[in-house]
Amino acid sequence: TVFASSEKNIAGKRRWIALAARAKGKIIIDAGAARAIISGGKSLLSGGVIGVKGNFEKGDVVVIANAEGEELAKGVSNFSSEQIKAVQGKRSDFIRRKFGSSAPEEIIHRDNLITTAG
Repeated sequence: TVFASSEKNIAGKRRWIALAARAKGKIIIDAGAARAIISGGKSLLSGGVIGVKGNFEKGDVVVIANAEGEELAKGVSNFSSEQIKAVQGKRSDFIRRKFGSSAPEEIIHRDNLITTAG
């Protein structure tokens, strides 16, 4: 049996995020954050978050979707759903003021995120 390789080679953790891990919730983002993630390969910051659906904990895999509900990416969240609700739409420095200087600036770091759209 021969298996043709895919055009996209997805390594370890990202493969697990994309294919094996079951999403526990959804983070809704604005158009600017969507562009940054899809085109720029950037991390998800709190300023781009416009909503949260479901209940999840830090370390859970979540879907990242646009305002229309279209799935754009999946990633491992640095915060619980309740914590994200408290900082959504705020600047990243607000996170550190709210949760302490050791808190990460990113809701989802780009190393723990994989695009699933297009």
